[in-house]
Amino acid sequence: MKPKDFVYNQIFKGAIAKGAYEKFAHEKAVQGTQNYLKSSFTGKAGNYIEQQIKEAVRLSKMAKAKR
Repeated sequence: MKPKDFVYNQIFKGAIAKGAYEKFAHEKAVQGTQNYLKSSFTGKAGNYIEQQIKEAVRLSKMAKAKR
């Protein structure tokens, strides 16, 4: 497994496990993978992955509130 596949899977599966909609989990996983490849994040990669998961969950909660 390549590092970019690992980052995508961790963000996507982590967000789904925490209750995010698949749409937002996929968007954040793609965005997170692109930023990982460009090294355009600060801190450790593990913290960045957790940040992306939290963002996907937050977007899902906002979408639920609007329904």
